[in-house]
Amino acid sequence: MLLSLAYGGVCDTIVYMVSRIMFWIVCIVCAASLGSLVFFLLFVNPDYIGIFGFAVFYASLFAALWSIFLLIGSGFIHRRRVRASLRHSLVRRTGLCAAGVIGIFVFSHLDVLTWYAALLLACGLIIADHRFAGR
Repeated sequence: MLLSLAYGGVCDTIVYMVSRIMFWIVCIVCAASLGSLVFFLLFVNPDYIGIFGFAVFYASLFAALWSIFLLIGSGFIHRRRVRASLRHSLVRRTGLCAAGVIGIFVFSHLDVLTWYAALLLACGLIIADHRFAGR
């Protein structure tokens, strides 16, 4: 017992268990948000939902995209040797990618999607990533 504590065996087991729990939480969030998206796409009339309905739709789309991007990134990191800095910034960067996709959809919905609006959104996301990475 003391030998495993000295060599970090217990810590490795705890980290593995926490990573498995987080994986299953992300899978559950992905399934719930995809279910919500299917409900919105099949049963909701966009003419009658108003701004709150669109906010719920975009929030469920954001959760679905973020969890899908996170699962893909985690699988990529698990299969290949990746620098530790990329491994630690995976959650932040997948969230910003999902926010970028949602921003493009919102701009398209508001009929203000142009190439320079998309460029400003990309610059804003890059600045946000740089700002969050500095903390």
